[in-house]
Amino acid sequence: MESFSSVFREIQGRIAEKGLGSLKGIYRFEIGSEVYRLAPKEGGGHTLGKDPGGPVDCTICMSPSDFVYLIRSPNHVVNMFLQGQIQITNTPKALELGWALQKLAR
Repeated sequence: MESFSSVFREIQGRIAEKGLGSLKGIYRFEIGSEVYRLAPKEGGGHTLGKDPGGPVDCTICMSPSDFVYLIRSPNHVVNMFLQGQIQITNTPKALELGWALQKLAR
């Protein structure tokens, strides 16, 4: 199985290269014991990196292996949520993020 860190670096690169379109809001990812933030950059684009703290619009919690599975199989996010593999605050913002990540994975 792929490592979380290699998949995370790949996603960081894709976000830097392709962007996430008009995605708005600040997202916190709690992946195992690590905490990351996805946020819009000034002037356009987005950044994904360590979370410095502060308010967010949506928090998504999961294990590192579930993160890898989610990125590789984005169509299974609803099942993962219903089975408790992903915990989400502010579900409408998470749905917006889900659509953006699905486009990024293609």
